[in-house]
Amino acid sequence: MSRHIELNLLEQLLALEEYGTLSSAAKHIHLTQPTLSRSMARLEELIGVSLFHHEKNRITLNENGKVAALYAKEVLQSEKDMIERVRAFEHSRHTISIGFIGPGPSFEILPDLSALYPDMTIVSRIADDGEALIEDLINDHYSLIVLNKKGKGFDRLASDDNLYAQKCSFERLYASLPKEHPLSSAREVSFSMLDGQTFLMVAKVGFWADIVKEKMPDSKFLLQNDIDSLDELVRSSSLLSFASNITMRTFHTEDGRIRVPFSDPEAAHEFYLICKQENYPRFEKIFQSIIAGSLP
Repeated sequence: MSRHIELNLLEQLLALEEYGTLSSAAKHIHLTQPTLSRSMARLEELIGVSLFHHEKNRITLNENGKVAALYAKEVLQSEKDMIERVRAFEHSRHTISIGFIGPGPSFEILPDLSALYPDMTIVSRIADDGEALIEDLINDHYSLIVLNKKGKGFDRLASDDNLYAQKCSFERLYASLPKEHPLSSAREVSFSMLDGQTFLMVAKVGFWADIVKEKMPDSKFLLQNDIDSLDELVRSSSLLSFASNITMRTFHTEDGRIRVPFSDPEAAHEFYLICKQENYPRFEKIFQSIIAGSLP
């Protein structure tokens, strides 16, 4: 007859290892001391070797018990991992999670995803670490990610055959200037020309935050939590702000501002939509939509 060890016996063994005495362990796992003692005797019987030093009113793990505790930790961790993986798989069957390195491409891709996968829940997040996005994609925390070609993590694509990428968008940063600003009639501006001035900016702009703070170290950035709040302040303020070819196309803002493109190479980026090769059949529709040119 096969011997089956219940997981609760392993949990109790680890409690005894952690708390040192039957009374203390029993208290923390809400059992009586006699019940825990019987459980440990049952575990010894199932394994077939002695696991404890037995003293008057006290038992402690012997060398066998310490080895058993190590394996118990592995078994219980495996159980936890299995449950999390199965739950994540079930969640993924009904959800598309996508991570963006910047907000611009999200304005173009999210509507297409919703249209192409109407029965799925779309969950998105703006991140500022491309390498972390790649790792999260590989570990199935994201179904899809969008990275900028010049950014961190993108070089991983060249060495990892398990990833599929397709160019999906292009974005150029613009300075949003009041009409009375001295540079409002310029064809282009550079970061250095505007360094030292104060900008209104959305808080979650991904990699763009690092770029503008690095290129304009003497500027101040007043962060707003959402685009609506930013738009309201921009309309009533003479402070500078940012725009891009994507936001100008998407939001059609009529606020009397002049948008002047930044000339710096750091102000222009190509973006790529990425998934694991094994998941490409599931997301083929969105990639084919990009290839067909439905996304600008």
